[in-house]
Amino acid sequence: MKSAKEIIQSIQNDPLYAEIQELQAIRAALPATFQSLVAWIYRREKTLFIACKHPAGKLELSRDNNKKLIKNLLKLYREKNPNSNLAQISDIKIYVSAILMRKTIRERKREAQLREIAAAQKIAQKLVKKAKFEPSKMINHVQDPQIRAIFDEIKGNLLASNQS
Repeated sequence: MKSAKEIIQSIQNDPLYAEIQELQAIRAALPATFQSLVAWIYRREKTLFIACKHPAGKLELSRDNNKKLIKNLLKLYREKNPNSNLAQISDIKIYVSAILMRKTIRERKREAQLREIAAAQKIAQKLVKKAKFEPSKMINHVQDPQIRAIFDEIKGNLLASNQS
């Protein structure tokens, strides 16, 4: 029985997935800074689409010199692999992935909510510390001498326990 890794490798080596391997090779040939900006690459008709993870990544990759670098990389790849599916590419489109942006926005909202909860907990802890029970501030308005004596005894025990 084959392991999952062997099955995946056999699927990836299938000629039907040759274009995916070529696109992965193009992405791997990009500089490391560009690789971190790119979410995925795909080809449709004669256009190479590059999905970025962030709008700043789109701005960086859309610069003229960076687009020329990608086109030169494609040109070199075509020279080494003339029978490649990527030989037909004539245009490059760079865009920001809406899926990743929504995910990023959700993560940022969640982080902001967690910060708000942590801040509220800190404020609550400070209020609890300030609202400590202080028996010395207890005022006895009871007129009955027996109840007054019991109250004073409780007050004395509380004062003793707070001081120790």
